[in-house]
Amino acid sequence: MEEFYKDALDLIEARSDELFAGRGQNTEKAEKWRPLSPRTNKARERRWGYYKKAPNNPSVLRWTGRLQTDRTKTIEKNRAIFEFNAPYAIYHQT
Repeated sequence: MEEFYKDALDLIEARSDELFAGRGQNTEKAEKWRPLSPRTNKARERRWGYYKKAPNNPSVLRWTGRLQTDRTKTIEKNRAIFEFNAPYAIYHQT
């Protein structure tokens, strides 16, 4: 069963990476992410607040890359868990 969970988590991880690369756009049912608001663009340009941090290939839902890369895969006896660890990830899951 552990091998099954490992394979399943690898598939979920690959799909997650595809969605980030395509900004939410895919050939299935997910809608493309909305463009950034003028307010967000202004904050990015002026490096206000969160955007003081150095960018890493910025795009929609990506500034430092933490949301995409700070994640864990856990296999327990009867379940597998794919989890995003950034404290703000929950707000992007809704």
